[in-house]
Amino acid sequence: MKGAVCLAAVAVALATSARALDGMVVGTTWGGGWYSSGDLILVDCSTKDKTTLVTGSCYGACFSPDGTRIAYFKDYNSIRICNIDGSNDHLVTGNTGWSEATGSCANWIAGDWIYWGAGRNVKRVKIDGSQRNDNVHIAGYELMICRFSQDGTRGACTTYGWCVQRFYIGGGSMKLGGGCQGSVSPNGLYVTRNLNHSQFRIHNFADGSVAKTVTAAPGDSNNHAFSHLSNDYVVYTLKEHNGTGAVCHWQSGTSHLIGTGFKCWDYAPGGSPPPPQVTIDSFTADPTTITHGASSTLSWQTSSATSVSIDQGIGTVSVDGSKSVSPTLTTTYTLTAEGPGGPKSQDVTVMVLDPG
Repeated sequence: MKGAVCLAAVAVALATSARALDGMVVGTTWGGGWYSSGDLILVDCSTKDKTTLVTGSCYGACFSPDGTRIAYFKDYNSIRICNIDGSNDHLVTGNTGWSEATGSCANWIAGDWIYWGAGRNVKRVKIDGSQRNDNVHIAGYELMICRFSQDGTRGACTTYGWCVQRFYIGGGSMKLGGGCQGSVSPNGLYVTRNLNHSQFRIHNFADGSVAKTVTAAPGDSNNHAFSHLSNDYVVYTLKEHNGTGAVCHWQSGTSHLIGTGFKCWDYAPGGSPPPPQVTIDSFTADPTTITHGASSTLSWQTSSATSVSIDQGIGTVSVDGSKSVSPTLTTTYTLTAEGPGGPKSQDVTVMVLDPG
């Protein structure tokens, strides 16, 4: 009881002595342990308000590069995406190779790629589910809780035996020492290493030298990772109170305790959440090749669209939907979605064989 009172006092002191932290944290409810799944939640860092986005079996989440969406593991073996208000929750890919022995985190990087580690393999897929590659990089060790730079050229992870490795995609690696929770900063210059669950180190990626040793907030700290959106902040979680989320400005060593009952996965700096940007999540034709007189079905999904239209005389359509078409000649259809940050357009072609 005395320890709990002391921890609560430290939490209050940290929350009141440091400048209030703006931005958002994405996390999952505690679920019983470090590798347990839970509800996907969004936390306002300044107000500490928590919003449940997706219920049950969520893990390893991160923000999109623009901070308007979230990628996460669901039911351990699939990767999904939703907006930061929980809307437009949909599947990206399944059969990810996730295992409880190694865990996996979604890493949404530049170019609309999602990277993750599974076993000894680095895998990636486009956010629309296309261009999946399960052999982007094959390591000589197990990739536990793997993280990547925003350009997709560098990674860091924990390996069996509790050692942190940093590596180049398709290249060599370096062992940074005992500990866990290896992650790499968005610019690829720094790597985290949990020393003893009370301190963590920031290493220089290039030569492995120590840039700074940081003392975490009192308690059993774990789950350290760089923000996907900032080179200046590291998130971690204290085991106490069924998970206490923390965000640390590592250069100054200042930690902000965000709330209890969850694991911290990623931090998006800033004030009010940015409005979701309009996106075309998919636009397909099935089949893409038909004979004269046959039909193909156009299908589409969008996010944050205020209006959607398709050319070739189709006109305004619903924001998500499908339509049968029967072109007499090979035809390219252009879908245009209007909305914040738009318009956005995407093409799909239906080829007609032996046109009449």
